Amino acid sequence: MKIYNLILLNFYFLQLFPLLFGMNPGEGPSGSQEPAKHRAFNHLKAHISSLLESVDMSPLQRINLEQQYGDYIKQYEYFSTEYDNHELYLNHCKNGLKQNQNNPDYDTDKIQEEIEETERMLRALKRHQNTVLGNMQGFYNYVHITFVEGTTDQSHHGQGQPDQSHRGQGRRAGYRGSGSGI
Repeated sequence: MKIYNLILLNFYFLQLFPLLFGMNPGEGPSGSQEPAKHRAFNHLKAHISSLLESVDMSPLQRINLEQQYGDYIKQYEYFSTEYDNHELYLNHCKNGLKQNQNNPDYDTDKIQEEIEETERMLRALKRHQNTVLGNMQGFYNYVHITFVEGTTDQSHHGQGQPDQSHRGQGRRAGYRGSGSGI
């Protein structure tokens, strides 16, 4: 049990290490590198931000869309932080297991269970991140079709509303729901 507590203590110290030296989690010493695993998120974030700035809509619609967009960002960042923390903990457990595999006082079964549980949690967090990215892609497609493509349709119909044939086009009009890529 003492070794397990020591592992936890070291794990928490490792979490604080970047903060002590001015690095953000996922960044190297220069603090300027973009982690590869966040490129899709940052790409979508930039596209959605510029799209929300450019669309013409009522203030109430803008507030609701920006709130939903902000919620997606918070969700992704939460799952990303949790993933990074669990990944650090997993590496710490694996290193402790490797260093103490011949130590009879070391509870390898307990640590192995902890490793397996942490790996399950990492897979779940990755699924949650991918779900949020898919939701962000669907959100981008919705805003783009509704407010960008929809405004070009409005000028042709004279009433400010798309005609009835615009409904139900779904995938043919470019809406893909959740997916990857823009």
